[in-house]
Amino acid sequence: MIIKNNSVIDPYQKASLDNIDTNKKNAAVENNSEANFTPKTDTISLSEEAKLRTQAYSDASNAPDVRAEKVARLKAEVSNGTYTPNSLRTAQAMVADMFTDKALYA
Repeated sequence: MIIKNNSVIDPYQKASLDNIDTNKKNAAVENNSEANFTPKTDTISLSEEAKLRTQAYSDASNAPDVRAEKVARLKAEVSNGTYTPNSLRTAQAMVADMFTDKALYA
């Protein structure tokens, strides 16, 4: 394999020249920005709806995933043999869930 370098400038020297040019540009930008420095402030304002959504999201995130009292009560009923599921209510919940707009929860 033969590699020929037909350029007039050595590639290592060119890299050094590029670094010098970059350093000069950076120094010019720094000098210019110091002379014309004016602090800018950004402001943001949220609508009441956005504030309510943020609060609702925060509250939901901090809520426990499991209702411990209900789980304990149901476990006790199952172990005692007193748990009687309501089939109609379960079916209604399943049907309602099928027709709920899933895009709202995505």
